[in-house]
Amino acid sequence: MINNNVIHVEGLTKMFGDFTAVDAITFDVKKGEIFGFLGANGAGKTTAMKMLIGISKPTSGKANVAGFDVFTHAEDIKKNNWVHESEVCLVR
Repeated sequence: MINNNVIHVEGLTKMFGDFTAVDAITFDVKKGEIFGFLGANGAGKTTAMKMLIGISKPTSGKANVAGFDVFTHAEDIKKNNWVHESEVCLVR
């Protein structure tokens, strides 16, 4: 984990053709911290979460979840099952 962060996101972006669904988001979540992901409908919250849980590959940027890089270890992230699907939140 980077600096005691369980989630580290830097410039994470997701494009669908010419449409930018998630535009260079950056944030950290520390161990034990409660983190809310808020925004209007269509703001990219679900798309961002899908990238963080290994379901959707980011277009660019960096993201690390519990020590796993989302680009190179998406399968490891999925195996650890940190997601409660009805709430779409990370739990550990």
